[in-house]
Amino acid sequence: MKKDPLITITNLTVSYDHEPVFEHVNLTIFRGDQIALIGANGSGKTTLLKTILGLKKQDEGTLTITPSLRIGYLPQVLQIADRFFPMSVEEVILQGRRSHKRFPGWLTAQDRRFLNEIVGPFRAQELLKKRFGYLSMGQKQLVLFLRMLAQEPDVVFLDEPTSSLDVARKDSLYAMLEILKKNKVAYVIITHDLPSFDKIIDRVVLIEHSILFDGDHRAFCEHPEFSPFIHTHHGDHHEHS
Repeated sequence: MKKDPLITITNLTVSYDHEPVFEHVNLTIFRGDQIALIGANGSGKTTLLKTILGLKKQDEGTLTITPSLRIGYLPQVLQIADRFFPMSVEEVILQGRRSHKRFPGWLTAQDRRFLNEIVGPFRAQELLKKRFGYLSMGQKQLVLFLRMLAQEPDVVFLDEPTSSLDVARKDSLYAMLEILKKNKVAYVIITHDLPSFDKIIDRVVLIEHSILFDGDHRAFCEHPEFSPFIHTHHGDHHEHS
C-alpha cells in the first residue's frame, strides 16, 4: 500500500465559460509514482495540469499539496521555440536554482557546483554558453529537463514530451525518466502515446471529463475496453506480450 501522498485532489470540478471541462475528479499522487495521464483531445488533461500548477481555479472540490512540495514542469518544447529567446543555456538551467530562493535569488558556489554535477552525465557542458533559442528541439528539451533537475523536485509533470522528438532523442528522454525513477521523484506524463512509455510507468490515469480509470498499467492494458489507447500508436519501446 502506497504512503506519503504529495498531491490529493478531491471531488474537483473545473470549467471554462461555465462549461465543465471535468467534474468530480478524485486523484492522489504519491511519492515515487510513475503515471501516464491519457485521454482524447479536450478530455481535461491539460486543464487538470493547469489547476495543479495553480494556473486555473477550480469551481468545486479541494486540491491539497504537501507543504514545501517542489513541483517541476517540462513543457512542450514547441511552446518556447523562439530563436530570439535571449538567455544562455547556463542561465536557463540556473533558473531552477533560483526558483526556491528568496528575492533577489543570488546564486552561490554550491549552485554552480550543482550545475556541473547535473550537466556532466549528459555531456552538455559545451552547450552552457550557447543561446537557448538557437538549439535544436532535442537540445532544448534536454536543457529544460536539466533546469527541472536543478529545482530538486519531488514531483514533475511532462506535457507531451515526445511530440517533437526523433527516435534518438526519445531514447534520451527515457534515460532522463530513469534518473527520476532512481531518485524516487514522482512523475506524471501527459501523453497521447501510451505505448512509448510502457517500460517506465506503473500507473495509468484515463480522463474523459471524469476519471474513467486509475490503476495498474498492466490491468489497463489487459482491459478490452481500453484497447484503442494501447494500440492506436506504435511506440519505439512497446512490446506486445
